[in-house]
Amino acid sequence: MEIIQTGLTTVSNVVKVQMINDLCLKD
Repeated sequence: MEIIQTGLTTVSNVVKVQMINDLCLKD
């Protein structure tokens, strides 16, 4: 369970970074 939870957290962090990068690129 811990491994799955860590994987989900990593995916969430990656998505957040991609969203931030998209906003910066649009600027």
